[in-house]
Amino acid sequence: MGHVIQQHFGDGSNLGAASATSRKRGIGNGRRAVAVAGTSREPLLVLNGDLVTQVDIGRMLAFHAASGCVATMGVRTYSHQVPFGCVQIDGPRITGFEEKPVLERRINTGVYLLSLRFWRVFPPDFIRSLSVR
Repeated sequence: MGHVIQQHFGDGSNLGAASATSRKRGIGNGRRAVAVAGTSREPLLVLNGDLVTQVDIGRMLAFHAASGCVATMGVRTYSHQVPFGCVQIDGPRITGFEEKPVLERRINTGVYLLSLRFWRVFPPDFIRSLSVR
């Protein structure tokens, strides 16, 4: 629903920013955004279109700058409690049992910062491979 964003923010110039939207899925399909990024020395902020977030962009920008990386992906910890006891086995023998463990994973939040160097480091074929077709 990029048209809703464009109706609300316009092209971003009234906020001192530039924006671009894509109806295609995947980080690699923001090709118009790449053209916008090429006009700035600042990192490009890319957000999934269906995202509602309270991310601290200032903190993320500081981390990105301090890391020297070409790309920063916003991640968070996701916990899931398995509703059953889990059994470890070795062949026919039970070697352990854990009652309703909590599994934690780092997950992608759909927030990215991409430095201009990102577009020089990763070839276009790699970017296209990130897209959902």
